[in-house]
Amino acid sequence: MMFKQTALLSLVLFVTACGGGSENHDAEIKPDPEVAGCGGSAPYKFDITAVDVQVLQAPEPKTYPQRVAGPVFDVDADTQYDEIILSLESETQSVVANKSELHNTKKKQLTFSLFNSAFACSPLPPSTDERITELKITSSSPFNDELAAGVMLNAKFDVIFTHSETPYYDYDSINSGIIYYSLEKYMDQEDVVAGFGIQLKLNVAPQYAGNHIFFIEMTLDSGEVFNMETPEISLVKAL
Repeated sequence: MMFKQTALLSLVLFVTACGGGSENHDAEIKPDPEVAGCGGSAPYKFDITAVDVQVLQAPEPKTYPQRVAGPVFDVDADTQYDEIILSLESETQSVVANKSELHNTKKKQLTFSLFNSAFACSPLPPSTDERITELKITSSSPFNDELAAGVMLNAKFDVIFTHSETPYYDYDSINSGIIYYSLEKYMDQEDVVAGFGIQLKLNVAPQYAGNHIFFIEMTLDSGEVFNMETPEISLVKAL
């Protein structure tokens, strides 16, 4: 008899601990948290084969960085300096991961499945080993008295979004806003990953009204050089 009572008590405790009691039966069931980078069959790699530039209409400023998806700006209209964004979009092709990367990924997935089975998995994000060694912008027209046509304008553009892990902004916790890096500061960093694209925005108006064609040159550590140019854009002068 004592054995039966002990077994019954153990069963009750087991059911209660597993949430089988009526007290927890109606509890809210929350979705499992998702852990990035633990899924997928292999680390995906890509190489950049070309880079194109689009002139997009700038959205209202936000307190967090966000990729601008459009619409395309009407370049026939006069515009203020802060109403347009230059969006550099990379064309890519997939490359095969090496054996070491495949082994490390499979080991990571096995470890995760054994010890973290309560979490959901998201696929590994694609990445590239390519780095930007040089990125410069010039204009067909003078920007001010010091910056003639053809002179580099990297200090006059901010990086407002990039599809890579390279930092491009600081967060101002006091004013709840973001402080973007100028393209000059962004390129001064030691390691600038190429990624899927970069979006740029003028941080100051030109001194004179005029039509500008912006020329952009991007050089990768592979030796590849991509040259782009925008349509002619009519910028009004600073007030």
